[in-house]
Amino acid sequence: MINPLWIAFTLFFGGLGICLIILDSIAGYLMCYGVLVWLFIANNTDQLFIEKEDEEEDY
Repeated sequence: MINPLWIAFTLFFGGLGICLIILDSIAGYLMCYGVLVWLFIANNTDQLFIEKEDEEEDY
């Protein structure tokens, strides 16, 4: 399951970036790029998804 904090982060800052792009601000492009980079880093450091504790892994 995806962490709800990351969903809120993506919607807020991504939406703000899109609004700035519509207003012809270069900061909007930088903000959208920052959101994508932050999500990429969160995914690669296992912070994006919540793993359930009760699942047993069979090896």
